[in-house]
Amino acid sequence: MREQQLNQKQPELLADVIVLKMTRSLDQLFTYRIPQALACEVVIGSKVVVPFGAGDATHEAVVVQKRTPEDKDQLDKLKAVQSVCDMTAALDEPRVKLALWIREHYLTNYAQAASLLLPSGTVIKRDYKLTAEQNADPQDLKNLSDTERQFVDALSAKPLMQSELSDTQAALMKRCFKKNVIQREEHLTTAVRERYNRFFSLTKPGEVSAWLEQIPKNQTVKRAVLEMLRDYGRVEESRLKKEVKATAAGLKKLEEEGRIQSETEEAFSFPAYYDSGKRNAFVAFSNEQKAAYDVISSSVMNNEPSSFLLHGVTGSGKTEVYMELADLSISQGRQVIILVPEISLTPQLVDRFRRRFGDRIAILHSRMNASQRFDQWRAIGRGDYDIVIGPRSALFAPCKTIGLIVVDEAHDSSYKSDQAPKYHAVEVAKTLSGLHGAPLILGSATPGIEQYHEARCGQHQLVEMHKRFSQVPLPKVEIVDMRLELMSGNRSMFSRQLETAITETLERGQQIMLLLNRKGYHTFISCRSCGYALKCPNCDVSLIFHKGQNHARCSYCHYRSSIPTVCPECGSRYFKFYGSGTEKVEEAFAETFPNVATARMDSESLSKKGALEEILTDFESGKTRVLIGTQLISKGLDFANVGLVGVILADVTLNLPDFQASERTFQLMTQVSGRSGRAETQGRVVVQTYVPEHFAIVRAAEHDYIGFYEEEMGLRKAFGYPPYLQMANIILSGFKPEAVEKSAMSLNDWFISKIPSELLKKGDLEILGPHPAVYGKIKNRYRWQIIIKYREEMLKLLEKILRSLPADRQDVRTTVDIKAISVL
Repeated sequence: MREQQLNQKQPELLADVIVLKMTRSLDQLFTYRIPQALACEVVIGSKVVVPFGAGDATHEAVVVQKRTPEDKDQLDKLKAVQSVCDMTAALDEPRVKLALWIREHYLTNYAQAASLLLPSGTVIKRDYKLTAEQNADPQDLKNLSDTERQFVDALSAKPLMQSELSDTQAALMKRCFKKNVIQREEHLTTAVRERYNRFFSLTKPGEVSAWLEQIPKNQTVKRAVLEMLRDYGRVEESRLKKEVKATAAGLKKLEEEGRIQSETEEAFSFPAYYDSGKRNAFVAFSNEQKAAYDVISSSVMNNEPSSFLLHGVTGSGKTEVYMELADLSISQGRQVIILVPEISLTPQLVDRFRRRFGDRIAILHSRMNASQRFDQWRAIGRGDYDIVIGPRSALFAPCKTIGLIVVDEAHDSSYKSDQAPKYHAVEVAKTLSGLHGAPLILGSATPGIEQYHEARCGQHQLVEMHKRFSQVPLPKVEIVDMRLELMSGNRSMFSRQLETAITETLERGQQIMLLLNRKGYHTFISCRSCGYALKCPNCDVSLIFHKGQNHARCSYCHYRSSIPTVCPECGSRYFKFYGSGTEKVEEAFAETFPNVATARMDSESLSKKGALEEILTDFESGKTRVLIGTQLISKGLDFANVGLVGVILADVTLNLPDFQASERTFQLMTQVSGRSGRAETQGRVVVQTYVPEHFAIVRAAEHDYIGFYEEEMGLRKAFGYPPYLQMANIILSGFKPEAVEKSAMSLNDWFISKIPSELLKKGDLEILGPHPAVYGKIKNRYRWQIIIKYREEMLKLLEKILRSLPADRQDVRTTVDIKAISVL
């Protein structure tokens, strides 16, 4: 009886899935029937293939719930899951919950939220294999044109993939398909997949000499294969083919003869690592490091999702605390995620962690190719690595048991995604820490204003380190008033004070870092006769002149233009170049200090593969004496021999039309100053500015974070900026300016109708706009914006209103940033 019950057919289950098709109209879960054959394979987080829409087109989906049907009649009406994808692409339950939280919190759709957590390159691409119809009607074949007949004959000889067709062939395919003389079969592929290498070895190594005696001398390749396997034991197939010209047929023949054997192994592609050449030496904690470790370690031991703000001055030894806590987490069998704001920080940090933890460090970042990222992703999911390091996307690595999350330089704006979904990695990290019971550390010498406010309000436990580990004082910062330099006749890029400091530093054998947070050579080109400015035709921004390539380029759409010989507006030949970038600093330095080796570090110079590692290696070794760059050089780089930091112009970030301009200036000045004097002697910093009295620059020079925080908070309260009021930034964009403006006006009226008038009167919510965005056109899309200021307690109401936004109309796209950190 029991056996009979076991053999009875089990009831079919249902799967609620996210179909990975990114449109607002499909922002819902869809239900599919799970066939008996797939009942065990389909679990929460599985990536599956489903038929979708009226034509049952093949689509990927992620399972978020598995349940029994409420009504058995429902089963007959539902489509069935077709197959389960490779489990490498699957999500576990905590990451499914994280995707649902991201969708809800950032007002994005299900597909966008789920796609964040899936490995890049695993999206299924649909293609079709074309072949000649074997049972085609002879009359249909007779009615073909000559070119159509040639196309069908070609398919008879060799099938083609639809994606490989030329435009002419694609037109022929459509005509032949209508005439029923060709057929196509759907093929699903991915950009990356598991790869395997084949290895060969001798079956009986002791008999190889006898075999070589038997094989004729003229069978050179066959003999060479056996000799190579005799000498090396086990050789990869690709090496045999390359070095002794072996062929697949020849190797197969040797296998059939029983002389060689083969086996396959999974192949992995690993990124190149930066190696500083240093060796790890244990250094005892300072009193402040030990105190910080003691406070946080209890949460690591007890798997408590506590949140800590580790506020430590530059050079205080925060990274050593991270590593000791990571070691503690690993000893408990749990993995660690370390986030860094920029790829430029990854090599040095990875080097330090590798010296401590060996090869069990995984890295994930956008400069890795798709295969490298996929291989690292799989290895992380298998538990091969204890620590994952990378920018914000590393947060979504498939760690099974997370014991610690660290967000280094937590203040940095790059942790906020500028693409939908517009998530903030710090907020996502906090949610992920709750799902895994893992402590979260936000580390920074210059915490964000809101982060420090949250710590004071008890949302993070504040842990502070006030002194440098080396006990060397923080660098001496000198402010130079560039207005006085101009008045005294110095029109050079370098003030006399900075020039003297450079000379003295070079004479001492120390290194120098020079910061200007603008790339290119000139930032603005204008006609002196009529005022015409050379702008991007696709974007409402000026083109930046790059002298090395002798062209002007747009920073947004990468449009390029040669420099016109005459003004397009008035015909004048008098063009003037304004503003300076890192390229000009590099040239000016070479003119003033010839024969001093320099390197430039900005997004342009790092575009070549391996450039970052080469720049860091050369500077670490002393081959390069001066490193010139944008804000990239301010972010956590640690070079012991840097004795001087020069800030060419501190006002660049200060003049941005953004409420965070002062904060970002203070952070940039403080961070770049911290690159100086990190070893045994006090460093020196020279800051050049046209507004030396500005409180952000003065407080940075005094290393006074608390003083800056108090002054900035007073201004934020007066003008209603975060943390006192939050901001939602709604951008409408489209190719027709009139349609965008009309949609913005209509949407503004819609908001007014939805928000209770008493909340607007009380100031709990405030609508600013609509008005043209600061950058009114980007990539040929005209942009308008509406800003909604709101008190934190109004967030749920605002989310409900924004979730019901009218559908996009007239090719006007609407994007929402619910907690904007910038309104540019």
